[in-house]
Amino acid sequence: MPPPKTYPYLVLLFLKIDKLPQSLSIKFMETTQPENPSKNPLIVAWTLTIALAALLFLTAATKIMAVQEVTEQFRKFNLLGYLKIIGVLEAICAVLFLIPRTTLVGTLLLSAYFGGAIVAHMTLGESFVFPAFVLIIIWVTAFLRNPKFFV
Repeated sequence: MPPPKTYPYLVLLFLKIDKLPQSLSIKFMETTQPENPSKNPLIVAWTLTIALAALLFLTAATKIMAVQEVTEQFRKFNLLGYLKIIGVLEAICAVLFLIPRTTLVGTLLLSAYFGGAIVAHMTLGESFVFPAFVLIIIWVTAFLRNPKFFV
């Protein structure tokens, strides 16, 4: 295979652009950076954390209060006897995920929980997109909150 052609005139063009006066020069990849770029991921991470915790507490409450739709779903999964226990465990996992010192433990427990939800939906031939999406958001949030977990 012959080597790719080089185009020296493109290189010359870029060299000439570089030598233009400052007022006429084109700055490539010019972006404006925020004053403190390290805070942006944390703001996003905590926003996602609070949204996830609210979602988890809401779904845990529906399980603990045995809402009719949730009860019917658990009856299909043949897990009706574990409904309130699963709700309490989900709330505990949400609390662990919220606390900065226990975020990793909460992430791992929520991964197991949503992994089980995905499998339960798959066994009945139902859509498992929502639990999978929530699981992805949990991991992205955990990464944004503490990237050292993933190194």
